[in-house]
Formats: sequence, C-alpha cells, structure tokens
Amino acid sequence: MHRVVFLRDGITDFQRRFVENTEIAYVNEVFAELGREQVQLWFLTANKRISTKIFEWNARENKLNHLEAGIYINRDLVKDGLPSF
Repeated sequence: MHRVVFLRDGITDFQRRFVENTEIAYVNEVFAELGREQVQLWFLTANKRISTKIFEWNARENKLNHLEAGIYINRDLVKDGLPSF
C-alpha cells in the first residue's frame, strides 16, 4: 500500500481544522503503528457550498413540490453537454 485516499464528506469550514487535527492525525498514527509511515495520505473533502433549491410545478395540485432525491438535471439549468450533480 503506497497511497490512501481519505474522502470526508459533509464538513463545514469550521469543522475542517478539527478534522485535520484529529482524524488525519489518528490515521497517520495508525499507519505509524503498522510500520507504514511511507504511505502517502490524500485527504479530500466534499463540501456543499451552494443552497440551490429546485422545485417542480404540480399543476394538478396547483403547488410547487420538492424534487425527489437522486434527480439528475441535464438541461436548462446547465450548459448543454455538461452534467450537473
């Protein structure tokens, strides 16, 4: 094992320093205990910094509804040919 990618999702800017000081330090400590100090740790975070809310119009009920989880939008809100997740 030469490289480990550590993906941490859902942390805020405020929590980032805590994660760096605790979780990353703990992982590096475990590598050291295993004699794997040479392992390269890549720490990635996925932070949500947008607050876009997308609704659909329900004509039958005459109201806006939230979209179901997992909806994929690929036109009108993004450039053609470029997906948005």
